[in-house]
Amino acid sequence: MIRTTNPRLVGYAALAALGLVGALVLRRPELAIVAAPFAVILALGTRSRDPGVEVAFAMNAERTLEGKAEDATITITATRSVDRLELLLDLAEWVVVLVADGGAGRDG
Repeated sequence: MIRTTNPRLVGYAALAALGLVGALVLRRPELAIVAAPFAVILALGTRSRDPGVEVAFAMNAERTLEGKAEDATITITATRSVDRLELLLDLAEWVVVLVADGGAGRDG
């Protein structure tokens, strides 16, 4: 699983770095005090634990014929809560995905 950082953490890192470097360059301790909360949030945010996400994909048939619809199941489980999860299915262009809940089909 590839984990990416939260875009907010990048902004907090930039604000903390600018504040701390600015405090050194301008010799103003107030800038370091303003930057300190962003550094703390950055330190706490990067220490988050792996949510333990597991993905399983299963098809009902081992073999199929071209043009015949087959059922497949994707099961996603996590041992901890997940704020946001993105799932990318890299399918061939000719594969048509039909959603089981009656939603509109999507090429892709």
